[in-house]
Amino acid sequence: MLSDGDNVTIPCEWTVLMDMNPARIAYFEINGDIIIEDKRDIYIVAENIWIKGGSLKAGSAEAAFTHSLKIQLNGVQNATGFTVSPDLTGNKMFVVTGRL
Repeated sequence: MLSDGDNVTIPCEWTVLMDMNPARIAYFEINGDIIIEDKRDIYIVAENIWIKGGSLKAGSAEAAFTHSLKIQLNGVQNATGFTVSPDLTGNKMFVVTGRL
């Protein structure tokens, strides 16, 4: 069960069907695949999201996503932050090295 403020990592061998709004996530790392169902509006709130080696997919070129997908990044200005590389540091980040 996911609680507000948890860290979440989707392993590379997983495919997750997201059909509801998740709890607020602190650090969200996506190595597998997340498919957002086109059944309702989805709202994702996180401090940091890294689509590392996997994907986050809502709709396709053939079938557009017809609902609302909102992603909100929250961070505290004086928080320690998160570092992807020495050139990329921040207190809230959305990094895509996979597929969005």
